[in-house]
Amino acid sequence: AVQTDRAVVCSWTPMVESLRAIDFPIDMNAQTLYEVRQAGRLGDMRAAIRWLAEAVRQSSDQLRPDHLVLQFTKAAKAMNGQWTSVPQTLRLIGNVELSVPAGGFERNDVRRLLLTFGRAKTVHS
Repeated sequence: AVQTDRAVVCSWTPMVESLRAIDFPIDMNAQTLYEVRQAGRLGDMRAAIRWLAEAVRQSSDQLRPDHLVLQFTKAAKAMNGQWTSVPQTLRLIGNVELSVPAGGFERNDVRRLLLTFGRAKTVHS
């Protein structure tokens, strides 16, 4: 069944609110960031972001916003815990605002934008 534009946006609302509530630390010290990455920290948040990207690619009929919200909630708790053990340098706080097209991500023009400006391959670092 095809969802109405309003139903599609409403189905993403829990995810939009969940992302909005997360404070993402942005450390301005390149050495600190390098050490955090080398230590393998923040993997839960990177995985949650990959799950979100995959959900965007899937059909809205298969969307499980409750699962995504749970993953981001767990990842945010883990991220905050991991940052508390990192020496405090100049650190800013960033937020992510998820914008969902009125018709969802399944419209042809939205798909075209995702294909044109999205990555063809997952970047591994």
